[in-house]
Formats: sequence, structure tokens, C-alpha cells
Amino acid sequence: MVADSGGAEGPDASIVPLNLPQPIDVDTDADGRLIAVWVRGRRRPVAAVRAVWRVDDRWWRDTRLSRLYLSVLLDDGLLLTVFTDLLSGGWYRQSYD
Repeated sequence: MVADSGGAEGPDASIVPLNLPQPIDVDTDADGRLIAVWVRGRRRPVAAVRAVWRVDDRWWRDTRLSRLYLSVLLDDGLLLTVFTDLLSGGWYRQSYD
């Protein structure tokens, strides 16, 4: 039997989150639809919304998660994944690299 060291060591102690969502400024129309995102200080119009999906998780805990994701094609051909936090109203960019 191994004694408990009382420290934070263990399987989760060395886990470092990668690709955390980054806050992003957006423009929406009167109906709340995304029409532009701000990338590197420049307004970039949305040419098309390629996909939309919703994630609701942790509903059984105090730290719920409710997000509406959009895969958007910008007018210059850049493809981004963004989401709005349906609990706080904030917008974020989700990176996968």
C-alpha cells in the first residue's frame, strides 16, 4: 500500500488545457445573427455560415455549459469556428491547432 502524499500529484496534476477558447468581438444584426467578426483588429464580414451546432453539458453541476457553435466562412476565405456562450452572452473563437 502506498501512503497518500497529500499533494496535487496524480493523473490530473499534469494536465494542461490546450486550445482554450479566446474571446472575440463580433457584429450581429437586429435578430442576433452573426454578420462579422473582428480578427487582428480588422472587421471581417461573414460570407456564409457553414454549420451550426449546440452543446449543452454539465447540466447536473453548478458549472453548466451551454454553447451555440458556428463554422463561418469569412469574405476572404478564412474558415473559423466561433461560439456564443448562451449563459453569459459572450462570443469566443475556438481554435483546433
